[in-house]
Amino acid sequence: MTSTKQKSDNSKDLSMARSKPQFTRGQLKVGSHRRLTFSLVISLTVILFCTHVPVPAAADYGVCYDQRLDEYFSCVTSINDVVQTGVVTVTVEPESATCGDPPNTYRLLGDRTNNILTCDASSPTNRHPPSYMVDEDRSTTWWQSVNQSPGTTDLRFQFMRPANDGRSNYDMYYYAVSHVQVVARCFCNNHASECNYTDTDVYCDCQHFTTGKDCERCLPLYNERPWQRGSYLPYNTGQANICMKCECNDHADSCQYNATYGRGQCDDCQHNTQGYHCEMCAPLYYPNITLQLNDVNRCVACDCERLGVVESQFECTQTQTPTVQVGQCTCKPLVTGRRCDSCTSSYWGLITGPTPGTCTACGCNLDGTAGQSNTCDQDTGQCPCKTSVTGQLCDTCADSYYAFPTGNPERGCLPCDCDKGGAVSATCDKTSGVCSCRSGITGDKCDRTVN
Repeated sequence: MTSTKQKSDNSKDLSMARSKPQFTRGQLKVGSHRRLTFSLVISLTVILFCTHVPVPAAADYGVCYDQRLDEYFSCVTSINDVVQTGVVTVTVEPESATCGDPPNTYRLLGDRTNNILTCDASSPTNRHPPSYMVDEDRSTTWWQSVNQSPGTTDLRFQFMRPANDGRSNYDMYYYAVSHVQVVARCFCNNHASECNYTDTDVYCDCQHFTTGKDCERCLPLYNERPWQRGSYLPYNTGQANICMKCECNDHADSCQYNATYGRGQCDDCQHNTQGYHCEMCAPLYYPNITLQLNDVNRCVACDCERLGVVESQFECTQTQTPTVQVGQCTCKPLVTGRRCDSCTSSYWGLITGPTPGTCTACGCNLDGTAGQSNTCDQDTGQCPCKTSVTGQLCDTCADSYYAFPTGNPERGCLPCDCDKGGAVSATCDKTSGVCSCRSGITGDKCDRTVN
């Protein structure tokens, strides 16, 4: 109950003013600066008088409230008299209207008469009456609204004229307004059951993986299908239209619905991944197929050797085939290895050889190598010699050996077998096998004295 006393310049007939209902001029503002969908119930209990009370509805979020009355009407683009019309006229944008363009038929849930009604965006009497915009607490009725339209945000009560039966000589008169009720609920697109209030605004406590002031969009990672309002259909159970999580394999924080693809497309894939679902490795990376798709270490750098790849092609294969391993770089001729970092068998020197980037033939002497191998060390080019053979190419008998086995790879060089007492050293001529004898000693092995 609010009471205001207003004095007049004329003090006559004070007793009559206190005993007879009078009319006055005043204003009452009701505003939330917040978009609400509501069914409006206005009950004005006027004490000591009765008067017509226009109730303008506006969608200006209160920006005009501080204006004088004449300035207010010029500030607000459209004001509708709720008491007279019973309908809050909403500016309809056909491209975003939920119904009515073209006209749609519908039936109120719970209506046992099964009346078929029409929503027509072009008809002022058949579009968006307040009674359909929000369901009552204990009924399940179908409601409609314009997508993201500001709707009605502010109500203003105006006592447009004082009416005193032609009398103007009362010293004072009393008036009061009681029980102004606006039944409303937060516009949360049926994705919230509670709202959070601040001094200046109201925010929905969103559910169903939605977010925003009105729960008007899905959470960043829940755009596997387009956002939809919650629905009261089918009757008794309804449908939440929960936002669905995109399949990003734990490699992205957000996604966008791709209408062409028909699913969510992940944004900014992390951990060196790519693809609609971050299911593939990015260029210059390959998958470790022993790890799960959501493992942060699944994608491994190709790390191709620049000296061994063809024309600076540093990408590697993403899939495993019977003939090519996953992660294989594109190698030059005579180059091998997953990274293309070594020469093929019988070649050496790709990185540390005399001409880096080029593989040189090993050139091993197969009569002198173990097992007739022609595979040499990749860095030095050293061939694998028999124990009695030496040299990078295994083409020379080692010290204390002679008679290189040319054409006889089954054996090695023969031992000199010089006499330790008669020979100067254990080394002999590598071709003839003759030892170097001391003075007075003779023989191929230095094993006889001079006569």
